[in-house]
Amino acid sequence: MYSFNRNSSSSTNKANFGLLADTPNGIRKLRAMILQLAVRGKLVEQNPQEEPVSVLLERIKAEKERLIASGKLRKEMPLPPIEPNEIIYQLPASWEWVRIGNIFRVVGGGTPRTNDSTLYAERDIPWLTPADLYGFRGKYVQQGRRDISKDGLAKSSAQLMPAGSVLFSSRAPIGYVAIAANEVTTNQGFKSCVPYVDGMSDYIYRYLQHAADEINNNASGTTFKEISGKEMRFLSFPLPPLAEQKRIVAKVDELMTLCDKLDERNKKRDEVRVRMNGACLHTLTAPVIEVSRKGWTRIRDHFDLLYDTPENVAALRQSILQLAVMGRLVPQDSNDEPTSELLKKIAAEKERLIADRRIKKSKHLPQIDPDEAPYKLPKGWEWVRLGDLSTQVADGPHFSPSYVRRNEGVPFLSSRNVFVDRFELDSVKYVSKADHEEFCKRVCPEQGDILYTKGGTTGVARVNTLDFQFSVWVHLAVLKYPKDLIVPEYLAMTLNSPHCYAQSQMYTHGIGNRDLGLTRMILITLSLPPLPEQRRIVTKINHVMGVCDDLESKLHQSRTDGERLMEAVVHHLATA
Repeated sequence: MYSFNRNSSSSTNKANFGLLADTPNGIRKLRAMILQLAVRGKLVEQNPQEEPVSVLLERIKAEKERLIASGKLRKEMPLPPIEPNEIIYQLPASWEWVRIGNIFRVVGGGTPRTNDSTLYAERDIPWLTPADLYGFRGKYVQQGRRDISKDGLAKSSAQLMPAGSVLFSSRAPIGYVAIAANEVTTNQGFKSCVPYVDGMSDYIYRYLQHAADEINNNASGTTFKEISGKEMRFLSFPLPPLAEQKRIVAKVDELMTLCDKLDERNKKRDEVRVRMNGACLHTLTAPVIEVSRKGWTRIRDHFDLLYDTPENVAALRQSILQLAVMGRLVPQDSNDEPTSELLKKIAAEKERLIADRRIKKSKHLPQIDPDEAPYKLPKGWEWVRLGDLSTQVADGPHFSPSYVRRNEGVPFLSSRNVFVDRFELDSVKYVSKADHEEFCKRVCPEQGDILYTKGGTTGVARVNTLDFQFSVWVHLAVLKYPKDLIVPEYLAMTLNSPHCYAQSQMYTHGIGNRDLGLTRMILITLSLPPLPEQRRIVTKINHVMGVCDDLESKLHQSRTDGERLMEAVVHHLATA
């Protein structure tokens, strides 16, 4: 573990530094820890032989007085001294708490009139807005997307600042930081710090990086949060001697460069893992069984490498579902009645319901073309369309009903309440009993039906296991089918498999109001095994997904433990 022991060897420190970087969110927290230690005087040793901070303050005071006397700086009301309750941590004896406004000139900005083209120029005076620093990763900035003219500078509140000014975005958002590489101006979205003494820019830059989140948290505003120039000037600031500032900056730069290298290493490692995982899973679901077996072997041999994050386990789940619907998850039994016979029974059941006038006769669905069957099925299986299995496919009302209080109505489910692995009922809305009865004339959900999302988030299926009455909105379809001939869990699992999910997205139309239409939904092709094999597949899936649940739980716990470890290290080093 990197101890920041100033006497330990560089190679040992870097090796331990890398261990911290491998914890969850480790590099981000390492960067924060480096800055925290830096501004508390715990990153480099103090040197009693260096010029004390009192001398630096005298130099700053003398420069301010010179600028006031020459008319280049307006005299301001003195800022109050730092109160004891503002001191949030103790500084080294050679440091001092000061207010930012006493050691830096805080400069706002302005925007020339946008309807006057003469106030802007192709290349003249650099002018920045916070948007110019969005995604900016460097330390020094030269210009923004636009320049202003000399007239633009004269006819606005924008101020020309010298190279070395530290730009700090003060609204929309708060916290972008950069150092001006040359003379610049900004709009009013900045409260920039202009040093009175050369050599202080890099330290204030690092300090503002450290303090940005706290400044944002304490900012006020209704439409958007903002920190004013007065508030910026009042901020307390831990000031070290000038020579120590330079040594702190050098150490921070060194460690941040190491973080960059570790970050790049981790990205390359993750890219290799993702490619390897994708290749293994692709091989796993290859049409040729021998190739698929090689995929299993690779996964077995590299399991710890491939599945050390919860995100990779999610990809494994999808491959397992795909294997299930390809007939690769459980062995076939030649004694099972083939699906062709099962389909005859389903067709007979639909004819009986039509004769009893319980359902309407549906249009004949098109035959399945060879290109709609992307892989060969085991003997006894059949390719079918969703509409071939369904006795009814319907959704709820195509308008927003009047909602009532929970104790006055009946639950009214939408797509936002249905997920692959659960129902989310905290946000359920309620309709009157009269409306519920009216909506159920269209479709009445029963236990064992498949609820299938068709609006908003589309293509998510779940078996209805809810033990209370409810009705559904237009964004949710209810699929009814002969439950003694099709295992509900198998049908939902198949609809959630990569093969069927891809079709659901293909059949989802619209941009703002996305909809998986009922007439398109029933065209989805799926693979149907014999009834006994459906049950065996569901049993196997439940077992394997349980193993995945346990693995994900352990990985999440490991990630949480790693984050707590990092937080403990940060706390220890910051308070030691």
